[in-house]
Amino acid sequence: MVHPMASQHLWAKTNLPPLLPPKFHKQPGRPKKTRKASADEPSLSTNPKAKHLPISYQRLKKGAIITKLLLSLAKLLNHLTKQLNHLNYLTNQLNHLTNQLQHLSLNNLL
Repeated sequence: MVHPMASQHLWAKTNLPPLLPPKFHKQPGRPKKTRKASADEPSLSTNPKAKHLPISYQRLKKGAIITKLLLSLAKLLNHLTKQLNHLNYLTNQLNHLTNQLQHLSLNNLL
């Protein structure tokens, strides 16, 4: 059985060199998503007509690109609908306040 010691000062002295931590080596793990191409390598785009699309879309198949674009359009439509509803609300508030102001000014004239 090994008993604990209060400090390093109680350790037995030896003529051996001090212990060093183990050398670092990269642990195995999940590989990178894609291989990083060198600067002089041509693009490996699966869709040659996709040059006008953002890089994130270029490796997608046609159906996936359409789905992604439709989702973006749906988000934009939702945003614009909310903005339009807010604008209508503000317009109604402005009309209501204008009517109240006209009513007050007519009452003050009488």
